Amino acid sequence: MARRKWNILMLDDDADYAASLKPFLEARLGQILWAKTPAQAESVLTDEKIDLLLLDIMLDEPDAGLRWARDLKAAGRLDTVPVFILSAADERFGLDLKSKLAEPGYCPARGFLDKGTGPTEIASHLEKFLRSQRS
Repeated sequence: MARRKWNILMLDDDADYAASLKPFLEARLGQILWAKTPAQAESVLTDEKIDLLLLDIMLDEPDAGLRWARDLKAAGRLDTVPVFILSAADERFGLDLKSKLAEPGYCPARGFLDKGTGPTEIASHLEKFLRSQRS
């Protein structure tokens, strides 16, 4: 059976991290569209069908990615796009984001992966999730 290829939008202001992860994820999952800013990400969301948003929390401010995703969710722009957080914020600030995801309104994400997670595990986790979303 042919492997399904997805369109994934990665919003991360760390160009080195994105550049190192992007080719690996493309080989396993499909097209990875990278945005460095929320404005770029919004443009992609408008122009492309996105199967998953991979979101960094810390952009120009410590919680800018999280606030941006909340605003988009409130506006209905993420109703059909599941969000996964890929961030080092949990580790750096001693937060327990995984448990916070269950709190209503805290974050529109369906999962959290730490940036310290290896690319193989990131790809496997995302692939498993995306396959579970098939209708």
